Amino acid sequence: MFLFGLLLTLSMLAGSVTMAQPSGNADDQCTYAISSAQIFHYTPDLAPKDVPLTPEQQRERTEVVQIFFDREPTIGTAALVIPKPPGDAVVLHVRGATSDPEAPPPPEWSVELEEATQTSLADLKVLEGAERRPEYPREAIVIWPAPQGKVKLIAVASETLPASVAIATVKEAVDLDSDDRADLLVVEFCCGDRSRLDEGCEYLCGETWQKIRGAWVRCWWWQPA
Repeated sequence: MFLFGLLLTLSMLAGSVTMAQPSGNADDQCTYAISSAQIFHYTPDLAPKDVPLTPEQQRERTEVVQIFFDREPTIGTAALVIPKPPGDAVVLHVRGATSDPEAPPPPEWSVELEEATQTSLADLKVLEGAERRPEYPREAIVIWPAPQGKVKLIAVASETLPASVAIATVKEAVDLDSDDRADLLVVEFCCGDRSRLDEGCEYLCGETWQKIRGAWVRCWWWQPA
């Protein structure tokens, strides 16, 4: 993809990007994959200068990028994208998924969704006071397969979390069934200190969790190589 180098550089500048290898699956009971992501507005002024632009480079568009799953999603199936701060959720379909065959198992899948240009994501702007580049106006949460019903991001209380998860490290909590209780978690913390998530972290580690039959199950974990 011609934008790969540009996406990687700009997503680093947008913030909240975790390079997550090696990774591991803890339980195959988990039925959802969940990932933090970035909403990316591409405009022709981001293309290389002083060279002729291809038709693709001349086309303005909106994409959801930096999506990583613990499993391979089926091409053509629906994923749910929730922008942050919470806005209107959008269903986008999986266009591609790749993994590094030389990476240690289990694989990590880099996921490509269809463009979001004709959705509400295309109208999102950087919030006043937020330190973000205009081409990366918001973060997002991507869930696959797209859950049925009303899905929302919620706040959680410490007593509702897995015993090993500190509330300060909960990056996202998702309610899948409108009961105001978390069913999915994205957790990030300082490697070596599970209770912290702050600018003093030298490296970030993370996990995803799903509540299954009333009990929390760790679905995926990652740490720097």
